[in-house]
Amino acid sequence: MIIEYKINAAVSTDQFIGLLRESTLGERRPIEDRECMEGMVKPTFRTHNF
Repeated sequence: MIIEYKINAAVSTDQFIGLLRESTLGERRPIEDRECMEGMVKPTFRTHNF
């Protein structure tokens, strides 16, 4: 088995939901709410105004 490491690689909503389902994390996340899951995966860029 080859393991490939990536930094800042995009993850699709389906990949994220699949990961949550395969782990115990899916029991504590709203995996049936696709809009919510898309919001968790969607990258956000913030600017700081100090």
